[in-house]
Amino acid sequence: MKFNHWIRHTLTGKITICILAVLLIATLFYSQIIQIFNNYPRIDVTRIDTSVDFKNFLDQCSLEDRIQLMQSLKGLDDIELRDEYFGHLPYLDTLDKYTEDKDMASAELPLKPSTFNDVPPETVAKAMDMGIIDKNMVSSENICRELIWRRYNKTRYLFLDHNNIDYHKDIVQWVAEEHDIPESKINKLSTYYLEYAIAEKFFAELWDKLTVEQRTALLTQIESNSNSTIHNKLAIAGMSGAAAIAALSATVAFTGFAFYTTLSSTIATVAGLAGVTVPFAGYMAASSGAALLAGPVGWGIAAGGLVASGIAMGWREVDTVTNFVITVNAIKTKYLE
Repeated sequence: MKFNHWIRHTLTGKITICILAVLLIATLFYSQIIQIFNNYPRIDVTRIDTSVDFKNFLDQCSLEDRIQLMQSLKGLDDIELRDEYFGHLPYLDTLDKYTEDKDMASAELPLKPSTFNDVPPETVAKAMDMGIIDKNMVSSENICRELIWRRYNKTRYLFLDHNNIDYHKDIVQWVAEEHDIPESKINKLSTYYLEYAIAEKFFAELWDKLTVEQRTALLTQIESNSNSTIHNKLAIAGMSGAAAIAALSATVAFTGFAFYTTLSSTIATVAGLAGVTVPFAGYMAASSGAALLAGPVGWGIAAGGLVASGIAMGWREVDTVTNFVITVNAIKTKYLE
């Protein structure tokens, strides 16, 4: 009774209640508060994103994020064969360290990157600082234009509003339908979780291209990268991609942003096993945690054109827009961590 009286009728008690209420609110909405104070994109995993939500997301992305998004659409310029580029930009070695012959490419002498879509975002950002690339190329408006160009036939493109994209219906649901994700998921899931389902399908496609022995080796590599233990590896290695995803979904390596570290390693592994030497594949495989988004997620998946052609994944023209959707989800997941 005395405690109740103190809480209700004394100034100190009322102040204590206010402080506790503020702490409770801060705890419940911690991630949203952090996003606001750091000017991060506001990520709501439960909503169906509108055209306004999508535009706001792009506007709030960092320069590196927007570089990755444009790379995933393969929208950046060619890299000219100039000495002031090769050897003077981050991760871009001198020309003699590369080959232009796909048949001659190896880990020691990788294929020369031909466009700024094939290099880490840090390289692109430095090229922008040097005036090689116009920063406006990765503006929200230009990303929207490139997305519409890739999504629709070129005649229809001329008559579409570039600033009013129904991202959920016309982009995410369309990609999900193209990749045979169940209609129940397409109609039920929020934008974020449907994007994530598309990323999981991408992993499953890669997984199904591997032998049981290769899957076992990949799981061992994933354990090392995530500093975790995956139980029943031999049993999981015998599963289909969809079943493996279900079995692994609760593990550290497949939770939150760590999933994209795993996806990056898988892309590099599958490419290497297929004899496809993607530029900076070693950088992809070595990246982990937050460093991954500062590096190869966007361009790594964008390099899927090379990877896909090498392993005959059979992903059709929709692959470029798929790359974009997966990259959007990776960026959102990063900001939710």
